[in-house]
Amino acid sequence: TDGTDGAQLITHPVTATAWSDRAATAALTARRGHARPIKGDLVTLTNAAASFTETRIWSGRSWDAAGEQINGNSLIRGTVAADALALDGVSIRGDSATGTISIGRLVAPLITLPTETGGRFQTFANDRPIAATRAIDYRARLVTFGPFTVARDAFSHRQPQDERQVLAAHDTWGDSDDATTNTYFTRFFFHQPTFSLKTHYVPRRAAAWGKHLYGLHLRCELSHGATRQTLAPVLRAGNVRPRSSPYIPSSTRGSGGGWSRIIYRYTHMAQAYPGQMFNARGMTSRFDADITFRPVISARTPMHGRKLWLRIWLTPQIQGLTSAEAFSSLASNLEFSASTLG
Repeated sequence: TDGTDGAQLITHPVTATAWSDRAATAALTARRGHARPIKGDLVTLTNAAASFTETRIWSGRSWDAAGEQINGNSLIRGTVAADALALDGVSIRGDSATGTISIGRLVAPLITLPTETGGRFQTFANDRPIAATRAIDYRARLVTFGPFTVARDAFSHRQPQDERQVLAAHDTWGDSDDATTNTYFTRFFFHQPTFSLKTHYVPRRAAAWGKHLYGLHLRCELSHGATRQTLAPVLRAGNVRPRSSPYIPSSTRGSGGGWSRIIYRYTHMAQAYPGQMFNARGMTSRFDADITFRPVISARTPMHGRKLWLRIWLTPQIQGLTSAEAFSSLASNLEFSASTLG
């Protein structure tokens, strides 16, 4: 539903040379759509040919003479205080208790905020999903995502943006000549952005008896530049062992990398061999892994237009299954997600 109307500030041309309540109400009706003035409505009737101008304010009962009008150029900074600011047709109200500003509708082509670095480095105030191409190196058991870019959206269409690569929060690419402003808004807000990985394994055959994938060891590295130099230290999530046996269903969680920068969860669904209990003759019917981690991008690392890449080495914990088959399934199902404000 529509919100409550705010007070209006209107200048309305007339042919008369005297104040008219009817003309003031007509001006409000044209703007608001109904003839019910609201306390604080300010209307100026003007007739330039007759050098007539008069401003009145609706008190809630009648149109009363407004106080003295002062040219804005005559105001001294910091000398005017008010509960609300009335613009032409719009009211802006501040709330000192909550530190908020209320406005019926705000239209702006661009809203930015300083990154965690602060100062001249800015990023777009809307959270933007990261896109990255996946490349699989089967020999090295390595999956690479990158370079990081932002998906095409309304903002990039409006600007427009030819380059959409995502930068570190302090990357100097886009600096002005005097290094006081940086208008390259496609950058991370945090020095320690949040990345998420998800993958799963399912056997190629419905009856893959004796083949088990019950754990996953992984290493994650954030690199930058054309030669993909290491930017963030390698983070490791060690194999989180099943709570009891690798042959029975289990779900567990662990952390690693120091300071719990990696949160690692997995679910292992096992299937018993017909007529037997869970043992080595059974099989893994599905394995799911969900990893969240935050690599630290040092603000002391000089960067200028450096492309960002994520590299993940996967080492599945298996029995009766080839590492190539396990890696192929996990790598082809590996999904990466992140965002600029995450």
